[in-house]
Parts: sequence; structure tokens; C-alpha cells
Amino acid sequence: MVRAEDVPLVKQWYLEHVPGGQPVKVRVSYQKLLKSYVLNELHKKPPKAQNRQNLMSTLKQTKFFQQTTIDWVEAGLQVCRQGFNMLNLLIHRKNLTYLHLDYNFNLKPIKTLTTKERKKSRFGNAFHLMREILRLTKLIVDAQVQYRLGNIDAFQLADGILYAFNHVGQLTGMYRYKYKLMHQIRTCKDLKHLIYYRFNSGPVGKGPGCGFWAPAWRVWLFFMRGIIPLLERWLGNLLSRQFEGRHSKGVAKTVTKQRVESHFDLELRASVMADLMDMMPEGIKQNKVNLVLSHLSEAWRCWKSNIPWKVPGLPAPIENIILRYVKSKADWWISVAHYNRERIRRGATVDKTVAKKNLGRLTRLWLKAEQERQHNYMKDGPYVSSEEAVAIYTTTVHWLESRKFQPIPFPSVSYKHDTKILILALERLREAYSVKGRLNQSQREELALIEQAYDSPGTTLARIKRFLLTQRAFKEVGIDMNDNYSTINPVYDIEPIEKITDAYLDQYLWYQADQRHLFPAWIKPSDSEVPPSYLQVGSRHQQPGQGLGDC
Repeated sequence: MVRAEDVPLVKQWYLEHVPGGQPVKVRVSYQKLLKSYVLNELHKKPPKAQNRQNLMSTLKQTKFFQQTTIDWVEAGLQVCRQGFNMLNLLIHRKNLTYLHLDYNFNLKPIKTLTTKERKKSRFGNAFHLMREILRLTKLIVDAQVQYRLGNIDAFQLADGILYAFNHVGQLTGMYRYKYKLMHQIRTCKDLKHLIYYRFNSGPVGKGPGCGFWAPAWRVWLFFMRGIIPLLERWLGNLLSRQFEGRHSKGVAKTVTKQRVESHFDLELRASVMADLMDMMPEGIKQNKVNLVLSHLSEAWRCWKSNIPWKVPGLPAPIENIILRYVKSKADWWISVAHYNRERIRRGATVDKTVAKKNLGRLTRLWLKAEQERQHNYMKDGPYVSSEEAVAIYTTTVHWLESRKFQPIPFPSVSYKHDTKILILALERLREAYSVKGRLNQSQREELALIEQAYDSPGTTLARIKRFLLTQRAFKEVGIDMNDNYSTINPVYDIEPIEKITDAYLDQYLWYQADQRHLFPAWIKPSDSEVPPSYLQVGSRHQQPGQGLGDC
């Protein structure tokens, strides 16, 4: 007996020549169907003799199984209902209350999900492929239900079924989870071209549809038959993972590049905890261990910010353990910083985050070293012997006497060169911004203050002199490290008003010192000679035989 799905109704059509006058897409469809047929014929193997066992007849002979009949639309509704329950059970098992599965098997969130919720609500291909197959089943069953209710006639039903089978790619997203299914989608498209251009010829024209769904139905029936073993395996793995959990827990994970630091820190903390548990009595362990761990992190933060750490009343053995932990972590922290800096200097490929963290670490180390140097200087310095100090003092006195040096007075309110000195100071400050395209907030503020000082020099000079006389509390200086990849150097960020005051004072002192011949002629740069760059520009414009004074 030949089953209905085994009858290829349109096979003879594409084994013949294409009717004349057909569009290119139809000719291509004929060609592809013929190619598929030839390929199948070439790989067809002769049937093997098999002793077929009919499972239904075997089960019928036992008293434990009964057989009944049910209307197939009712069976389809039961399949959709049970499939819906099954998928819902899996969703609720994962506690994804913010996902809603509707009766058309669309899975949608009921609110805007956070990143963590989105990650948690990801399902695998097994779940989604099952959902999309049930969605296709629901479409076909719904069409049959509408027909049974009398809302559509048999022609509309046949046309709707043909449309559903021919447009699985648009109506469902099955191809996302098993992309090989595109073969079936393309085959249905070719069969659609074949059938429509055969039926819609002559006086019929481009009709509403022909409802000849059997060839497309065969394609999806055979697809379902072939996908069953794959789905069995996928769903079996999914369910075993749900009920038994993953088996990868016993395997030691390799530490990724991202987690090297936290891994080392956790290992170190674990060793410290083990030491603490060994030395503490049984009754007071847990809360005391947590207290010591908080001291541990506090001690590490103090080391990084170069603040002395001392907890009064802490037992000496515990303090020693904490100090040992900080020492070992600090050694590792410094060695990693220098190792990464060496890689950056060498030009190796380094992540941007690693480079930024390394700059931060080296800044901390530089500040620690600088504070240490200043502390040592205050404690042991100055590193000048009494003989050297006397020699320096004597030489300075003799030099000042030979120059007939007069002390530099404070600039008076109506000093005649005030405006010129201020303009020179402001020009020096503005030079730094001549090549900068993009400025940050503080730089924009400084530039605005410089422009304001140009516009009203009198007010600016009065403010500068008031600050010089009265200001004793200064704004903090910001330090930013400039990374040259081979080395780093500090860049100091000073409050713009204070910077203008400093620039004026610097310009004024140099001018007055030069007027009093405080510095000898070999001090460079000097106001008593032309700067070499200007000299070079002048000599470049000089004509042959022309004196420098004639330029």
C-alpha cells in the first residue's frame, strides 16, 4: 500500500522541459528541482531485505495497551496544548517570571530586562526549535479549526495551508535554530513557482491561489521525520542538564586573562583564612574571621594610599598575619605592574584596560616613592655638610657684593612696567594652547581668564598683588601622569588664577634680577643677547653682502 505522502504529484512536471515563455525565476526553480532529483537518484541504494516488525500489532496483543480513535483536529489541539504546558514548565523551572509565552508560541519579556536577566533568559536551540515547530503546527491546526467553525470554506482552507507551508521562513523563525532548514524553505519556494505558473496560465491569470498543498506538505513531513533523532538528542541533553545539572563542575577551570588578578587575590585570602582558622579556638571562629578579613582589606587599601595602618588592641599574631598578607600582595602587585610596563615598553599587544590600570599603578608607586623621599629628607636632610654650606653661603655673599646687589622690592601699585610684564606672562601661558585642538573644562576656564586679563590688565594686576600680599591658603595641585609608554612623567594641574599670579611673579623676578645683573652672562637664556632662533631667522632672510643691521 502506498501512503499519501509517498506520492510525488508534480515530479513529472520538472522532469520535462520548461514550458516556453516562463520567467527566469521559474526556469531556475525547474532546474533546481531537477538537480535535486538527479542527486537523490545517484545516491539511492538498493533496498535491503528487512524483517519489519509492526509495533502497533505487537502492542495490541498485550492486555496493557488499548487503541482508540480521535478526531485529528482534536489531536492537533492536544499537541499544541501539551507543547505549551511543556515549554511553560521549563520557563518556570528556570524561574523566569518576566518572560511570557503566549498561545501562538511567541516568547516575549513583560518588562525591560536588565543585563543579568537577559543573560539568564537565554534558551538553547533545542527549546527554540521545539517552540517554532509547535508554532507551525498551531498555524495549521488554527486554519483547520476556522474551517470546522464555518468561518472559511474549503478553498480558503486549502489556500491558507499552501501559503503556510510555502512561507515557513516568514511565519516562523525555525531557520535561526537549524539553518539547514533553508533547504526545505527553498524547495517549497521552487515548488510554489512550479505550481502557480502551471495553474495561473491561460484565462485564469494571476488568480487568488490554487490550494494545491500536497507537494509542500510532503517536504515538511519528511523534514519532521528527519529532525526527530536530532530533537531527541537535543531535548534529552536539555532535560538531563535541568534535572542533574552540568557535569563540568569537577573539571578544574583554566584561569582566564581577565580573572588572573582576582584569582591570585582569592587564593591569598584563602591561605590567610586557613592560617586564622588554625590559630583560633573553635567557638569564636566565624565572626572573628570576618572581622579580620575586613581589617585585611582595610590594611591593603591603606598600603595603596600610603597611609599608616594601625589598629589599637589587635593581637600581635593576627597583626603579623595581616602584615605578611599585605607584604606578599604588595610584592605581587608591584611585580605585575613592572612586568606589564615592560611589555608596553617593548611594544607587545596589550589591552587598553591593562594599559590604563598599569598607568594607575605606576602613579601610585611614583607617589609612594616621592612621599618616601620627602619624608626621608625631612628626617635626615638636608644632605649638605657644614663645610659645603659655608662655601655656598660665602660664594653667594661675594657674588652679591661684586654685583652691588640691591634687594628686589615688592611691585608698587603704579609700577611703570607692570602691564608689559603681565602681557609677557600671559603670552607664555597662552602659547601652551596655540596647538591644542580640544580643551577640557579647566583648560577652557584658564583660557577665558587669560583673555579676561588681556582685556582688563589693571583689575588683574590689582588682584595679583592682593593675592601676593594676603593669600596664605592655596588650592590643591592635581597630578596627572603623562604616559610615554617607555616612561611616565608627572603633569601638574594648578588653579588658573594661581597660575596667572605665579607667571606674573616669575616674569617680574626675572626682569628685576636681570636689571640688577644677578645672573652672570653664561646663564642661558639671557635678555642681554638675541635668542638663537631669532638669529637663525634673521640670517635666513639676510641678502649676500648685506650686514645684519641692514636686515
